[in-house]
Order: sequence, then structure tokens, then C-alpha cells
Amino acid sequence: MFKILQLLSVTVAHGQDVSIKSGGGVEKIVCPFIAGLANHLDMPATGKFVLTAVELQSWAEKYGLPSAVAYGIATPIRGLSGGKIDLRELPENGITHQHTTAIRYPFNARDGPDRAQYKRWLSLVEEDENGCISTANVGQAVRAISQVRIPMNLTTLDPTINLVTWSAAILSFADRSSGKICTKVDVIESLFLDAKFPKSPDQIKPYSLAEVQSTVGEMMGSSVV
Repeated sequence: MFKILQLLSVTVAHGQDVSIKSGGGVEKIVCPFIAGLANHLDMPATGKFVLTAVELQSWAEKYGLPSAVAYGIATPIRGLSGGKIDLRELPENGITHQHTTAIRYPFNARDGPDRAQYKRWLSLVEEDENGCISTANVGQAVRAISQVRIPMNLTTLDPTINLVTWSAAILSFADRSSGKICTKVDVIESLFLDAKFPKSPDQIKPYSLAEVQSTVGEMMGSSVV
């Protein structure tokens, strides 16, 4: 568990100023969860994409993330000037999220989702009779498409970090009503391609850090992370 928190808490330069982009919208946000949050908060309509660390942590917890994980996600922003950030400038501010999901475009490549990568992922997963993709299969596909991305300076941490991102997405938005995780294609498309949350906060069942760890382990083909 501590390892997961270390990966989420990426150090950035203290006192760094928040620069506000003059143009661009959600397509500039490299993190699918934060892109979805920007749409949820109707930021494109206002043109204001600045969020504080406290606000980001609060919203992460509303979407089911354990408080420790939510805190870890917001930690890099606390080191920035004013404890806030323009959500369109995560990599520029030293936050490792260039291609941790392997579907959003890497920093300085193109904006928005990488649909070619998504098609690769889709070709590697199999749905059962209920349209569910197993967590192990999701992990196999993610690891496969991650290998075709060239590692860059800001993403040289442990390779399981992308699985932590996927684990949170699965636990927040997949169907867990039967006691088993059922991840469907439309959930992935909504989050990763359309930057829209498949569920509202009141529809999400909170989960623990142990469940995040267990899901990552299942995606790695092991029960230990």
C-alpha cells in the first residue's frame, strides 16, 4: 500500500507559479479523471480550469477514492504557488501523468485521447456473455499497449503507476453490484475518450486502499503489489 502512495505523491518544484493558458480546453488535460472532472464542473463554459489541491482531493473522495489515495493525487499541487494549478498544465508543472493510462496522448504530442491506442486496447480485451471484461484482461491489455509508448522524463517511476490509475477508474465506475467487478467498454469510452464520468458521485460505492491494491494485483496477474 505504501508503494502505491509513493507513486501517487510526485514531488514538484515548490513556489512554482501557476500559468494560465490563453486557449484550449479539456483536450489539454492529460489525466482522464481530471478531464472528466473539468467537464463535470462545466469548466469549458467558463474557461476557468484552475483547481486547488483541497478542491481536487474533495472531488476525488466524492468519486469513491480512499482519502489516502485522494490526498496522494492532490499532493503535487500543494507544492505549487497558492496550492493550485491550471488543470491543462499537469506535465508542465512536473506532475507525472504524460501517458500513465496509455490512452491519453503524451505531453507535447497531440491533445486529447489517442484513438489508435484505444483501438489497440480494444483489440486485446474480450467480453463475456454479459459484456464484462475481466480485471485481469484489462491489465493484460494495458500492459501491452503501454509497451509501445517511449518512456519520457516525467514517467520513469514504477511501471505499475498506470495500473493504479486504471484500478481507480474501474473501482469508481465499473459495475460492482454483484460482488464482482464488471468493466464494460462503454465505461472506458466515456471516461478515456469522451472525458465524461459514467456515474455521478451519489452512484459510486466508496472503496478502500486495500481494494485498490488488490485490483492492481489482479491486473498484474498477482495478488501482491
